[in-house]
Amino acid sequence: MDTPATQGSALQATRAEPSSGRGAVELTGTFVAGEGRGTIRTRTNGARSARGGLEVELQGSNLTLIDAPDLKAVADTDLAVGFDGKTLQVDGRVEVTHARARPRNIGINRISESDDVVIVRGDLPDADASRNREAELRINGTVEVALGNDVVIDLDVADASVTGSTVFTWNGPPVPMANGRYVVKGQILAYGQKLEITEGAVRFPDVPASDPYLRIRAEREIFGNTEVRRAGVLVSGSAKRPSVEAYTTPLTTEERALTLLVTGSEFDYEKGVGAFDFGTYIAPRVYASYGIGLFDQVNIIRVRYDLTEGFGITLTSGARDEGVDLSYRFKN
Repeated sequence: MDTPATQGSALQATRAEPSSGRGAVELTGTFVAGEGRGTIRTRTNGARSARGGLEVELQGSNLTLIDAPDLKAVADTDLAVGFDGKTLQVDGRVEVTHARARPRNIGINRISESDDVVIVRGDLPDADASRNREAELRINGTVEVALGNDVVIDLDVADASVTGSTVFTWNGPPVPMANGRYVVKGQILAYGQKLEITEGAVRFPDVPASDPYLRIRAEREIFGNTEVRRAGVLVSGSAKRPSVEAYTTPLTTEERALTLLVTGSEFDYEKGVGAFDFGTYIAPRVYASYGIGLFDQVNIIRVRYDLTEGFGITLTSGARDEGVDLSYRFKN
């Protein structure tokens, strides 16, 4: 029996079968989701091949699973879902071939009691019912989620592609154990700068899916410096307790690395010139500047006298250092 398409899907065939004198129903058909086509088969607990309860098998390629303003996902699926009233059994594989995630709000709001609420006696009215529902429902099974080469996450702070595969295994609790790895490439916004992700991995070494291990290295080039070529930030550790460290290539102190990362300019902390300079010409060949320390309240005064075009003598006076330097300025 054919039925018209409803919201991009069309069920094309149904079949009812008696089984052991009981009214059992097995439903098979095809459907369309976006540009993809799939097959679906459901069986009640009376069908001869069913384990009990309700079973659904979903297979298809190039299926549009989600098409919303914030998220669009196209995938190849091979899933089997069963439910007997107490246990949800999920097995199979999902390969996301194309996805665009542009969430407008990635925050999660949780409604709970105010901190000044004191429960004098007993529990909240729905506390027992909530605990019973969580205790009753069990989830079992294994699902592999693979991400292809066209999965992009577009956030205000990141624009990255994600590839890889992870196997999620449920054994009762709703949060599964995970084993696998996803690779991240692209750009991320940190410390007010857009940094290139040179190393990005989200690993699940048989850990809860909510707490993977991170190792993300993002860098920027440093121009006009003969010693330091790149500065970056390294995020490592578990997702619940990550560590963030600024670094340079080649390695320097973390204070200097953070300054280079933020400003892209050279500030020598060891010599006491970690400062922003404000200055002007007070005479045709005399340039005076006043520096404000980045790391402490150290003020620096400089006076430069231009001998010829490019060459000059600079006098520096500060709490950390005083001296006279001969300088040459290159013009691009």
